[in-house]
Amino acid sequence: MYRRVALTATVACGALLFIGHLKRKFRRNACAAVRVFIHQLQKVRHETLKVTWFVKRGLADADALRALLDPRVELVVVATGRLADVDAATEILVSGDAPPYDADPGGLARLARLEAFLQPYAGVPDVVAKALRRERRRRNVNDLTPLVCCNSHHNAPMTAELAVALALAAAKRLCVADERLRRGDWRTRGLPAPPPGYGGESPLPQLTLDGKRAVVAGLGAVGSRVAVALAALGARVSATSRSCSASKETTLACGAASALVTLEPAARKRVLRDLRTMRKDGPEVGLEVEDCEVLTDWVIKVVGAPKTVYEGEIYRLRVRFHADYPTQPPEIVFMRPAPKHEHIYSDGKICLNILYNDWEPTMDVKSLCLSLLSMLSSAKKKKRPPDNDSTVVMSQGQKTRNMQWEFHDDKC
Repeated sequence: MYRRVALTATVACGALLFIGHLKRKFRRNACAAVRVFIHQLQKVRHETLKVTWFVKRGLADADALRALLDPRVELVVVATGRLADVDAATEILVSGDAPPYDADPGGLARLARLEAFLQPYAGVPDVVAKALRRERRRRNVNDLTPLVCCNSHHNAPMTAELAVALALAAAKRLCVADERLRRGDWRTRGLPAPPPGYGGESPLPQLTLDGKRAVVAGLGAVGSRVAVALAALGARVSATSRSCSASKETTLACGAASALVTLEPAARKRVLRDLRTMRKDGPEVGLEVEDCEVLTDWVIKVVGAPKTVYEGEIYRLRVRFHADYPTQPPEIVFMRPAPKHEHIYSDGKICLNILYNDWEPTMDVKSLCLSLLSMLSSAKKKKRPPDNDSTVVMSQGQKTRNMQWEFHDDKC
């Protein structure tokens, strides 16, 4: 008991020290990455550039960062945690803490001169991501200067090293092995079956990475390093990429090491999962995938729900997936003849917010189809949208994902 408590305390202290070291290194690298980003942007600018460091804990080495920047860059530190305190003349906002955007979700609209949003951390909180999407949509609709959002990737080396370390720890079952070792069990581990006369607990089966297939989701700054490291250990590495439209091999380099990696389209795996879900659950609710010979182009049969104005009627949806799925929604239209509904145009285009602005990558084709069925079931009578004729004429030849829709309620 005392050994376990002592071991837990030791591991906890070690973890805290390690995390503290990472935070210090992370902060230094963040400042360096911000400096490089601003320096690159200043190369194409000739006037003063106003940068606001909007991070709640502030910036201890602000003066040192200012000394490294171009004299034309005005760096302001705002540590109040209130978005309203950020100068409206800010052109680059270094930010990422969630609370300010939760309290003031539309606060970015006040920063009329904002050109770039720089995230100095790994990942973007959901609240911040929603605020950024809202602002980008507002600028797009009003034909304003687009907002550039980016991550400085300064944490890529340490994050990649941690990912590889955790992969090895899981493969070798280090936590369980360490516990047994501290109980005095020094016997052989990693065997598929206990040797003769072994006795006691069974040996721990361990995974050898050499020759195994490893899949890296995304080949960004972190994923590329992880892929090269795993390949160096003998693993056969495949990776998904949003920019890849077909399977191919490519060579990645990281420092002095390089690796041959098989690229797979990121959308393919997700589309296959959606297809399995539709085939399993779709028929129960009046949905059936009739044609998916081309994986990125489906035809789905839709049967009108009982006790609705569309009861027993059969319609068909055309679903097209693009390389950026599921980051962006699939393109969904009704094939002609399209059902008469106040949110469905005669050419099959559908005015439904989750097909456009309110799409989330966690959604899938089944959830979209169920929303369409719900929309049809709630109709009291069959009629076309008031602007059907003009919209059909103006949208000829346009893809639905390239059209701008104005939504008036929670459905359209």
